[in-house]
Amino acid sequence: MSRSKTLYRFSNHKTAYALWIMAYFSFAIVSSYDAFAAFDLPIPGVLVFVVCLALAMFLLIRDKSFSVPLLPAIVIMLRTVLFAFSVALNDVEVTEWFYELGLTLLCIVLMSIMYSYRSGNFVELRIMLGGFAIITSIQLIVSILLGDAVKGAITSGIGNSNYAATFLVMIFAFFLFSSKKWYEWGIALISLISVLATQSFGAMVAVAFIVCWKIYKSLNWKGLKAWMLLLAIIVCIIAGYFILGMTEFGKPIVDKIQEKIALFLEGNWEGLGSSRLSLYKFTWNNIKEHFLFGGVNNYSPTVLEADPLFRWQNARAHNLVFESLIRYGFLGTVVNAVLVAYLIHIYRKNGKKNIYKRAIFMALVECAVHGLVEPNFFTMHFELFIWTMIGAFLSPDAKKENCFEGVGLCRKKY
Repeated sequence: MSRSKTLYRFSNHKTAYALWIMAYFSFAIVSSYDAFAAFDLPIPGVLVFVVCLALAMFLLIRDKSFSVPLLPAIVIMLRTVLFAFSVALNDVEVTEWFYELGLTLLCIVLMSIMYSYRSGNFVELRIMLGGFAIITSIQLIVSILLGDAVKGAITSGIGNSNYAATFLVMIFAFFLFSSKKWYEWGIALISLISVLATQSFGAMVAVAFIVCWKIYKSLNWKGLKAWMLLLAIIVCIIAGYFILGMTEFGKPIVDKIQEKIALFLEGNWEGLGSSRLSLYKFTWNNIKEHFLFGGVNNYSPTVLEADPLFRWQNARAHNLVFESLIRYGFLGTVVNAVLVAYLIHIYRKNGKKNIYKRAIFMALVECAVHGLVEPNFFTMHFELFIWTMIGAFLSPDAKKENCFEGVGLCRKKY
């Protein structure tokens, strides 16, 4: 059977795609967080994900073996090899490396599934991201209603407010650039409202960035119509801001924004960044001590309890570059940079031709912007989503394959 007539049609493999979608939904439903419509199991939630994924693969692979994009797979495996040196040099428990290896192999599988079996119009990816956004949004809203909008009480099945925001920011960016139908614009709107509801200022800034970029790229700035539309958008945003502040739901959001604006005007950068400058100082000192291979964990034995920086021991760096340098060192970060350069190359070569691939790329850019101030990359659940989207982004068009038989290690064919 030809790939274009079987594996690229959602309607021909509904059961397999449904299992694949449910695998990702399980992260929002099978959870140890006290969230609405979520429940815990005596087994790790990731096992539910793997089981659903395995069943989906079993059904899909009967028609065609999956193909592994060779270059990105080699790149992250090389990073995992370098990580072994980090573990050994820092006398870290070897289980840390096995965790890294297991996550890397799982990410390669996820990338390869999307690379091989994504449908022609990315239906399964759109359903998965849209459904995940709706489930998470409902959980967040219920959490706010029950917790009196206190940020510390805002949670969802995937995690607390800031972490939930990392997924919603990504999904919002995807639908902002890919939506064609009213309900897809509705998912974008729901994701936007939920990002605001998390009270994550970093997520709000990231959303503002991608919205401004969308407006800039969508309008013809040589005509008066574009400027009039921009003025109307600004008026609507200002009006919406004041209206939001008059509601019980929106007042904490507006208060958060006003607090950050006040700190900015005062020049209080430490307060504006929620003590991130102090965290960055601590992290940079640790990076310098383990520059080549990384220290694996953001920990320094020279920082004692009496030191104000002690509060940051083992903390996430809240910056993807620092996090990469801490975990993988300079060498591993160079490997990560090679992967980024490769994705940019693919996008510039032919990624702009497909609306969904363009949307995925813009979602990845948005994640990178958000990752400069929040921990998203290099966390398990987020990495699983990211590599799924990378697989969809790299997936070739039907009848343009150039793969070896069997597992199908694929070379350049984009």
